[in-house]
Amino acid sequence: MVNYTKVSRELSEQGWSLIPDLLDESQIQLLRDSFDYMLANKRPSSEILYTHSDKPVDSPGMSNLMLQWFNSHKSDGPSSTKSLAYSLRSVAKKIMGVKPVLFQDILMIKKSGFKAFEWHQDYPYWPVDSSRGILFWAPAQDSNAENGGLGFADNSHTLGIGPSIDLHTGKPQSGRPGEVPSNLHQITPELTTGDVLVFTPLTWHRSGVNQTDIPRMAWSCSWLHPESHWNLENAPNHPLAKYVQNGERVTEVFTCD
Repeated sequence: MVNYTKVSRELSEQGWSLIPDLLDESQIQLLRDSFDYMLANKRPSSEILYTHSDKPVDSPGMSNLMLQWFNSHKSDGPSSTKSLAYSLRSVAKKIMGVKPVLFQDILMIKKSGFKAFEWHQDYPYWPVDSSRGILFWAPAQDSNAENGGLGFADNSHTLGIGPSIDLHTGKPQSGRPGEVPSNLHQITPELTTGDVLVFTPLTWHRSGVNQTDIPRMAWSCSWLHPESHWNLENAPNHPLAKYVQNGERVTEVFTCD
């Protein structure tokens, strides 16, 4: 049972919280089935999102950072995470105090030998006008520092909105004002299968190198406040910029080619 008082307090004080045993065996198996299908049938996303500038000529994209598949909740069949995402809506609602909007979800695999995923916030990559929201992060196996588990900098969500980061260099993307805060200290909680991390879109986080021979698989989903609106100036190069109307309220109902 979720201790919502504890989760809300930790989100406010440190910017993240761990919810133990939130997913049951059937939900974990759904995740694993989705990963299996994607690996066998779908190419992962190949590029980092450069929010305001062109991709640097020498950027290798995502090829040595992470395998990622976006928005599997929008599909049906063996790859779909729709039922899993929607099952967490009630949890998100109790944490946020309002019925949230599902913004996106991502399936992620970090293989042995992939580089660290450097410090960043999620909000600077989103074409929306508000950072009010939360993210869930759920591993499909035990997760820790050794296998590249997700880590946070305590209280970093109070430092304000930073720049979008070039995830290869760990530095602000071209033309973006601001800097990565100095002296960020990574805390990587140990998770067992079924545990879920929740954090804010302004919490600085990263994941280190997977030092094991077993790929680390995890799924995340992002929820926004229902009064959020599209703000394309925040991330004009985001793929959704071609499909949504600037200034309109964010909804879950839109179609992409």
